[in-house]
Amino acid sequence: MTEKSLVNSIVQQLRYRGIYVVKIHGGTMQRAGLPDLWAVIEGLLFCFEVKLPKDEGGGSPTPRQQHEIDKLRSAGAVAKVVRSFSDVQRAVAQKGINI
Repeated sequence: MTEKSLVNSIVQQLRYRGIYVVKIHGGTMQRAGLPDLWAVIEGLLFCFEVKLPKDEGGGSPTPRQQHEIDKLRSAGAVAKVVRSFSDVQRAVAQKGINI
């Protein structure tokens, strides 16, 4: 599995459930370190930095990515590192929402 395929799988599963989700594509015109996926679920903003599972070679967020996650959290968003769709479901469930 690649990180790209994991991102695509999570996006498909969210969209299948009718959830608005956007993939953030990095580039010269984009702010560095933004989480990969932004979803609005029941009026709440969820930002997910997608990493492969550790047993598949997945690493930790870069310092810049962690900085952005921390800033988003302090602004009221739910921002998490996820390694599977189950991680996404757990993050959402922590806000009392089942998807």
